[in-house]
Amino acid sequence: MVRLDVGETVAETYKTIFNRAIAGRFLPFLAVVWGVGAVVLLAPVGEEPALVVRGVIGGVVTALVFLMFSVRWQRLAWYGEVMARPAALVPRRQDLRVLVYGVLVALILALAVLAMFGALSAVFVVLAGVSPIVGVFFGFVMQVGVMVAGAWLAMRLFLTFPAAAVDFGAPLLTSWRATRGAAGTVFLAALLAALPVLGLMLVVNMGLGAVVGNVLAQAPPPEQVAGSGAPAFPVKAVVTRVGGLPLLAVVAGHSILQAIQVAVLASLQVGLLRRLAPGAGENSGAAATPDTGP
Repeated sequence: MVRLDVGETVAETYKTIFNRAIAGRFLPFLAVVWGVGAVVLLAPVGEEPALVVRGVIGGVVTALVFLMFSVRWQRLAWYGEVMARPAALVPRRQDLRVLVYGVLVALILALAVLAMFGALSAVFVVLAGVSPIVGVFFGFVMQVGVMVAGAWLAMRLFLTFPAAAVDFGAPLLTSWRATRGAAGTVFLAALLAALPVLGLMLVVNMGLGAVVGNVLAQAPPPEQVAGSGAPAFPVKAVVTRVGGLPLLAVVAGHSILQAIQVAVLASLQVGLLRRLAPGAGENSGAAATPDTGP
């Protein structure tokens, strides 16, 4: 088992971000594309059902764009691959591979959590029948235990995604072997790496929330809107009063922060894979062959 230095790993993550930010010219490009797409898809047109459908479509498009961005950043950090801006949005086989493994990991985690809850719930029912106090205590311990076990399993599978992105064989097995005995350290490294960006996003979200809240405070109350055919949530009021261009700038700026968050996570995963996967640290290209085509 390889000993992992958390501080060194987090520092290397941000070093990768700064070193690759200029080389990976597609970061602002993808972020702005996401912002434009989000504004177009969520344009305040039609009734509430139309807004809901557009919201779902916008969410799916956003997830796919950031999945593609994550794959490209991981390959940039691993191989030094640099893609031209137009090519950054061309789907590649690695995108599908990461998507498939992402769904697989989600199913594994969901089934594992459900199985644990099912088994422990039977014990909870028995104990609650004997003593309500014991049942309540066991219920609390059960929830904490399932959360810890779920987090442990998620960390054991955490490196599946970079392994799939850089063409490792058997990504699930690669992640399982690499993180053996290191799940807690991996969790701590991920937490410390994410904190700076999450703090910055929190500040931005609070500012955005204050702006939107101020606009909504001036909008007509729901009872005046009811029966008029207008959405109960006055999205159009936000766009009209804030202004289309400023709103687009806010969304694009927020998307850049999200892109940075994805880049931090992707860089961390690649760094962990390089340090923990057997033989990966000696030669990043030894486990896979770069694929620069679409």
